[in-house]
Amino acid sequence: MSFLSRLFGGAARSEPAAKSAPVTGNPARIAEAEAILSELRPLFRADGGDMILAAVTADGDVELRARGACHGCAVSDLTLRGALAPRLRERCTWFRDVRFV
Repeated sequence: MSFLSRLFGGAARSEPAAKSAPVTGNPARIAEAEAILSELRPLFRADGGDMILAAVTADGDVELRARGACHGCAVSDLTLRGALAPRLRERCTWFRDVRFV
């Protein structure tokens, strides 16, 4: 992969899922959270980043890993609180909080 691809988030798009750690938690909850992430993923990727689901805890917390431009971005927490959390809260009765790990 070229330097420019890595710089502009190419790694987030082309990195195989097999290299990611498996998502932990209740499979039904994982599917619900992943469906919502999939809806928002074009927004993350438009800015050269991505949010990868790491876990859904028994307490209802959704844990994410930021990739590409989202990793270390000053507004990534605003994205979680302003875009992702409201959708999770609206559609998932079990949802409590969202955070980066």
